[in-house]
Amino acid sequence: MNLEQAKKAFAEYDYDNDGFITLQEYAMGCRANGNMVKDDDLIKMFKIFDENHDNKLDLNEYINSVHFFNLTRNYQEVDCLEIRDAFKAFDTNDDGKITLQEYIDGNHANGNHANDAALTRAFRLFDVDHDGFIDREEFQWAVSYVAATAYDRDPNLNSSITFGR
Repeated sequence: MNLEQAKKAFAEYDYDNDGFITLQEYAMGCRANGNMVKDDDLIKMFKIFDENHDNKLDLNEYINSVHFFNLTRNYQEVDCLEIRDAFKAFDTNDDGKITLQEYIDGNHANGNHANDAALTRAFRLFDVDHDGFIDREEFQWAVSYVAATAYDRDPNLNSSITFGR
């Protein structure tokens, strides 16, 4: 998605045209685009994307969310054992949490060619409690969310989903 497409998609979520997306607008936009994940999961994602914690998304935060989905779109169908094994592969020191460096190294080892800055942004999105680590629960939730919303991100999977109202 280029900048103009991102601006147009952002505007479709910004129902009151104030330059920000509130939680309510985010939920309405997701539902309008066919995203039927649980409300709790929508709230979690909104909080993750709200990097400055002001309870609204600006254009840059929205663009970062789009980058996040682009980085993770390869994780579309994953079962619990695969999630556990993937977590273990990233958690190289076996302490039950993934550091930023482990996350970057794990992505590169798995063929992700994203640069470290992009991977750092994705790491911050996965680190829901902002403690500097991705624990098992955060990892499982993030991968499950990405798998559940794959159809929203990949037009080749479902061409009927658009950013329109």
